Amino acid sequence: MKCLECGNLFGIEPNVISCPRCGGLLEIEVKLPSTLSLNRLRGRGAWRYRDTIPARFKEIATMGEGGTPIAKSNAKP
Repeated sequence: MKCLECGNLFGIEPNVISCPRCGGLLEIEVKLPSTLSLNRLRGRGAWRYRDTIPARFKEIATMGEGGTPIAKSNAKP
């Protein structure tokens, strides 16, 4: 994981949600496998990308979120 504030780098820790050094937001940097095909994604919402996350999940917590369609706006610029 990488802190977006101070650049601190460390391994993935499931119970860490902010940088232990400065309290900044964390980003997980992932190199996607070359075999990943967007056409093979399953489900909807963020969990459809679970195969790209370098972790194992016993269960998936979801409330059916995600999959919101994009709608054209009638607002004038």
